[in-house]
Amino acid sequence: TDLAPLHARFPDYVCALCHKRFARGDRAMPVMLVEGLGRDPETKQKGVEQRIDEVKNLNQRGMEEPAKRAAQDVTQGIQNLKSDIQEASEGILGSQQESLRRALAELKRAEEQIALTVSQGARVLSGGERYNRTFLAPTVLENVTPEMDVAKDMEIFAPVFPIISFKEDHEAIEIANASIYGLNAGVFTNNINRAIQAGYQIESGTVCVNGAGLYHPDAAAFGGFKQSGLGREGTLTGLEEMTQTKTIVFRNALS
Repeated sequence: TDLAPLHARFPDYVCALCHKRFARGDRAMPVMLVEGLGRDPETKQKGVEQRIDEVKNLNQRGMEEPAKRAAQDVTQGIQNLKSDIQEASEGILGSQQESLRRALAELKRAEEQIALTVSQGARVLSGGERYNRTFLAPTVLENVTPEMDVAKDMEIFAPVFPIISFKEDHEAIEIANASIYGLNAGVFTNNINRAIQAGYQIESGTVCVNGAGLYHPDAAAFGGFKQSGLGREGTLTGLEEMTQTKTIVFRNALS
């Protein structure tokens, strides 16, 4: 910086960092100057030391302020993270509690359905009791007739297996089709012809031969009959549900 304009006011200029004296017309980098120190060396020295302390204090404050701001940002970030973790934990806990509430409600409903079926004349052959608070032991009911609710319009979301006896194949198919539901069915036989024939006649979206309804190949369309829903999902069938068929015809094209 051109020091000439300052020379008119102050006779001497001494750098507070290197103690260098600047005369009229000198040029220097922007540094802190000790102004108006007079001619006394001791006074100059004290003034220089004072200015050096001021520079140090300024530098220290210049370093402390960003450090304080950074520390505050980190502290605030940690507090925000703790808050997010707390909210997530409360959400997970709430979801678990809601799942438990629903499980207990469904378990109670299954127990009431078993009790109703028993009151209609069925007998618990195996299971029927609750364990570990939220689990129902696999339950087998015998002496069940086609007229009971469990054979027609009762849907039990629990491992409950009512046994209904029959003599002829058509009787078994009538019993199966009497239900208002028709999602999955199973046919157990060592006769392939009987299995295919029953599969065609049972009103169910899927009929598994020698297997239960839980068996579902990935390539198979999934869906039900009656009150088990409309439409199908899975593979090409799922694409057809989102497809509009367009027909273009030419009238009298061959005449």
